[in-house]
Amino acid sequence: MVTDAGYLAQIHESAVLAHSVGSAPAVVDHVRAQLTDLLQLRGCRFEYGTLLGRPPRLEHDGSIVVGRRTWATDQLGMPAEEVELRLFGNGRYIGRFMLDPIPGSIPTRQALLVAVTLTDQAGRAMDALSRPVKVA
Repeated sequence: MVTDAGYLAQIHESAVLAHSVGSAPAVVDHVRAQLTDLLQLRGCRFEYGTLLGRPPRLEHDGSIVVGRRTWATDQLGMPAEEVELRLFGNGRYIGRFMLDPIPGSIPTRQALLVAVTLTDQAGRAMDALSRPVKVA
């Protein structure tokens, strides 16, 4: 089980990486690995710019929505199908992580919120990488 200090360390590690690498794929790969470990997933992949289907979605408040209903993750565990975690950069949709959970696994609320935070950091980093550098 990851402690609060472990969660903070993961967020810090991603922030440092996001500011030090010059490659969006490196940021995506790093966060994908963190999500897989953090949420104890079978797998995780990233899809640039796609919004096909209506898979369950991990929202920014840490809840999971299936259809139009909030999924009781704390009681039912993760859904048996892939869960989408959308990535935005400066309000612009970039893509999504598709989380492949172990059915019935029950991540903590903190872990779900950290997953959202890691994805937000990746979005900011990817947005910054896509902007031209201004020279004074």
